[in-house]
Amino acid sequence: MGLNKKDVLKLAGLAHLSLTESEAEEFAKDLDKMVSFAEELQGLDTSSIDLEDRDTNVYNVLRKDEVKPSMAKEELLANAPEQKEGCFFVPQIVE
Repeated sequence: MGLNKKDVLKLAGLAHLSLTESEAEEFAKDLDKMVSFAEELQGLDTSSIDLEDRDTNVYNVLRKDEVKPSMAKEELLANAPEQKEGCFFVPQIVE
């Protein structure tokens, strides 16, 4: 495909990124290598690979959810700089 500095600068502009000329040249080389590798992978013959051979023994590695008692509301609000109707009160930041 051949990505060049001009292509990288155009992509950087679309992404609202500022790149120097030397950065654009470096990224062009790196991106060109990545695209070339992806094209090389596209050319591999995978017809002999059986999809049924992959490991499908998937299991959950997360802990089981358990209901546990929480802290008392008064204890949670004890250090709040300001509270209103039993909730943390913060100033509005969005209009």
